[in-house]
Amino acid sequence: TPTPVAILSEPTRAGTASAAVAGVRGALQATVRLLVPDDSGQVRGSGSGSLLTAQGHILTNYHVIGDTKSGQYDNKQGLVYVAINPPELNAPPRVTYLAQVMRGDRALDLALLRIVALKDGGALPANLGLAAMPIADSEQVQIGDEVTVLGFPGLGDETVTLTRGAIAGFLEDEASVGSWFKTDTEINPGNSGGAAVNKAGQLIGVPTIVRYDTKVTGKLGWIRPVNFARPLVQLAQRDAQNPATLTFKPFGAAPVTPAPAPVSGGKFDALSLCDDVKEGKCINPRATFPAGTKKVSAYWTYSGMTNGQVWGRRWYQDGQ
Repeated sequence: TPTPVAILSEPTRAGTASAAVAGVRGALQATVRLLVPDDSGQVRGSGSGSLLTAQGHILTNYHVIGDTKSGQYDNKQGLVYVAINPPELNAPPRVTYLAQVMRGDRALDLALLRIVALKDGGALPANLGLAAMPIADSEQVQIGDEVTVLGFPGLGDETVTLTRGAIAGFLEDEASVGSWFKTDTEINPGNSGGAAVNKAGQLIGVPTIVRYDTKVTGKLGWIRPVNFARPLVQLAQRDAQNPATLTFKPFGAAPVTPAPAPVSGGKFDALSLCDDVKEGKCINPRATFPAGTKKVSAYWTYSGMTNGQVWGRRWYQDGQ
C-alpha cells in the first residue's frame, strides 16, 4: 500500500543524504593547504593536498612543490609547510607541520608528501589525529556524475573552499601521460593538488588544470583521475605500516630584508587639521578642537616626492 512505502522510503533518503554530508565533511577535514618555501624558508607559493593516511601522507600536484620540466623542487630538500583545517571549518587552517616529498611523477604531475616534523622542525607526537580521505575507483566515474572540488583557491581567501559541478566529459591528452576528467566545477589557482570527490566524499581525482578561452565566456577544469595515482597511494599505505627514514634540516631564521635607503628631495606643503577628509577635501578646518573630540583628520599637499621616498609624521597634544 502507498502509505507504508512512503513512510519507509523517507528515512532511507534522509539516511543517504546524511551519509553524503558526513562523507564530504570528512573529506574537508582531510584537505590541507600547502605553503611552499624557498631555501631560506620564505613562502613563495601555495596549493592544496589530500591526506591519504592518518600518519600524514599527502597527495598533491608536482607543480605545487616543484617544476615538472626540470624536476627541481622549490627548495632543495622538498619541504612544505602543512596547514590543517579547524574542526568547525569556518576559520583559516593553522600551519602545524612540515612535510617532505617522498616521490613524484612529473609526467602525471603528481607527488606524494609525508609529514616529518612540527612546523619548527620539532619531533612529531605519537598520534597526529589526522583524518584520511577514502579513495574511490575512478574507473567507475561516468559523465554527468556530481563532483565536488575541495581546496584553497586564491579567490576563496584563507579558508577551505567547496565548489560543486559535474563530470563534463573525458579527455585523452597526447601531450601528457594518462587521461583527464573534464568538469564545469569552479577551479582556480590554489586548487591545484586538492581533492575532487564523489557524493560519498571519496577521492576520485586531483584538480590540476584550468582551461579557458578569452574569446568566449566560461572555462573547464581538468582533474587527474585518482587511479593514475595508485602507485603513490600504495606507497603511502606501505609507508604508514613501516615508515621509511627521511632526513631533513629545518629552515633557519629567514633573512631580514634591509629597509630601502632614504630618497632625498620632495617636500610637504600646507597642512590643515579638520573634522574629516572626504573626496580629497578638508571638511571644516580648525586650529582648535572642542573638549571630547574623538576624531581629528589631517590634510596636506606635497610636491617633488618620488617612489620609495621615506617619510614620517609625529603628532602632539598639549605639547606631548
